Amino acid sequence: MSLLPFLKAEPINAKFAVQLLSSFHEPAAIFLRNGDLQFANPEWRISLKDGNFGDIFEQSAPKDVLYRLQKSMRKNKAITEKTDDFVMQISPLGNDVLVRCLALDTPPKKEITEEKPKELITPNIEVKDIEIEKIAEVPRISSANLNDLIKGAPLGLARLSKRDIKDAQIIGTNPAFERISGLKSGANIKDIIDEKDFEAFSKLKIGNQAPIDLIMKNNPQTICEGWLLEDGEKGSALLLIDISDRREMEGRLNQANKMEVIGKIAADMAHELNNILSIILLNTDVLLMRHTVGDPSYQELQNVRNTSLRGASLVHTLLAFSRKQTIRREVLDIGAVLSDFEFLLNQVLDERIKLDIRHGRDLPPVLADKQQLETVFMNLITNARDAVLTHNPNGGNVSVKTEIATKDDIIAALKDERLVDIPDCKYCQISVKDNGTGMSEEVAKNIFEPFFTTKDSGKGTGIGMASVYGIVKQSGGYITIDTAVGKGTSFSVFLPATTEIAEIAAPVAAPNDPPKRAKNLSGQGKILLVEDEDRLREITALLLRQRGYDVTEAGDGEEALEILTERPNSFDLLISDVVMPIMDGPTMLREAKDFLTETNIIFMSGYAEQDFGKVLEADMNISFLPKPFELTQLAEKVKSVLAG
Repeated sequence: MSLLPFLKAEPINAKFAVQLLSSFHEPAAIFLRNGDLQFANPEWRISLKDGNFGDIFEQSAPKDVLYRLQKSMRKNKAITEKTDDFVMQISPLGNDVLVRCLALDTPPKKEITEEKPKELITPNIEVKDIEIEKIAEVPRISSANLNDLIKGAPLGLARLSKRDIKDAQIIGTNPAFERISGLKSGANIKDIIDEKDFEAFSKLKIGNQAPIDLIMKNNPQTICEGWLLEDGEKGSALLLIDISDRREMEGRLNQANKMEVIGKIAADMAHELNNILSIILLNTDVLLMRHTVGDPSYQELQNVRNTSLRGASLVHTLLAFSRKQTIRREVLDIGAVLSDFEFLLNQVLDERIKLDIRHGRDLPPVLADKQQLETVFMNLITNARDAVLTHNPNGGNVSVKTEIATKDDIIAALKDERLVDIPDCKYCQISVKDNGTGMSEEVAKNIFEPFFTTKDSGKGTGIGMASVYGIVKQSGGYITIDTAVGKGTSFSVFLPATTEIAEIAAPVAAPNDPPKRAKNLSGQGKILLVEDEDRLREITALLLRQRGYDVTEAGDGEEALEILTERPNSFDLLISDVVMPIMDGPTMLREAKDFLTETNIIFMSGYAEQDFGKVLEADMNISFLPKPFELTQLAEKVKSVLAG
């Protein structure tokens, strides 16, 4: 049966993807046709970065080669091209594409056809001729040499008295076997595993086509592949291959792919919910203008509005978890950020809890989104508060400490996660410590999992710590936990230092001064509104027209580009959604830049890929209106942007 028709009919699932990618020794990954990375094997994670295909290879692939690779990816066609570092091989995989980075000396690969589906996972490697004279140079292996090889081999080998593994006794071992299993000659071989695993162990037979995974009883952290070999007429030999590191890497890959899938689902949900919430809020604002204070419907309308805002807060948390928030990073002094935020933190904490903040000296500046960092601090502090009061209703202590850290400090804090690739630079460490209940090892292991919570039903969403993890990772940092039951918990956030220089901030109003709002939200100007959600576009255009603006509507990026081509430089303001089908907002802006020389830009979105964050950082003159938004936020943003 051909594999390709099956792949075309069914979406690629995570289990199949992991199995497929694990079969390759070179870097390999599965991409969507738009270039977004879906899954990758450990070799890819080590050698290359995540992200969009174009961003990953823009430095190493010539422009013409990259263009052909991306074109074949979009059209779902097989292609092989040579870059500076690899032979790039793209193969159709259902609606997705398989990308393999082969060594530069790899022979050209034949095109994949439905008649030869095996070539999808088997490279066509040319076998070179072997000179017979070189074989003669290899010395014959004597019995003594063979014994030395077995003794020094990293594989565990034990000779057994019988072929029936259930009743066999060990009659000889090499050093590696004793180190791996903890057993010596004379022991019963069944003592190598726990009783609960005996049924699987008893299936070991001579001639098995596949090994059986065995967890060592004396060293539960060690997982081995077990093979039973023939040894003489009545005996047998057990071969153990330690695969603990491989299983750990597979577990990490499975976890990473699981988080990617959950994050994508959460981000897509957030995108749709933000559009729905924007429609509800704007229509509620219209009704509130008709039903003012004292009207019988006023309170019910306020309840609708407040509930929608609560929903918006939950969506914000979902985006933080999925690492799809639109971020505007700036150079920050962590000490100053914490000092500004200290008043609010004290408001959140119970009066029974003492908050102690200690700032380290000469802290390096970091490049991050201030609002996101405040979300991190708020989540960590509120979790510490709940842990303290659960442990002791009379109160306790929560401390926040900042200091300089290094790569070695992160490695020490990560404990059993030392395989991560950590840049060697200075870091700013923020630690939040409490003397609360603490956590068991199992709870701590799952604390950053989405929808995992230790709180009672109805008291926690289970995405607070997952969102903290997402924000820290999106900022290029690391987060660690140190805890024990009854001894409290300490979370440490490590953010990489930046060499960029902070811009001089404009004077801000005193904390006691309320923010000034424009009294008159009406205005004049020609606006092009681009939004693919019809109901949101209609209510937004209606409200802007009611305030005096001349609004032209476009349902997607391509329609907007046609309008701009016909009427170049005729709009005072472009308001565009970011994520749209066919042509998104940033792409439309690049294509239409010659028609917008005098036009102000506002992007609006509740969900945006990292590429859009780069657009905002590259051009600080582009304004951003986060979804969901209310009438006042929309009108104020439009008026302020047009006023310059």
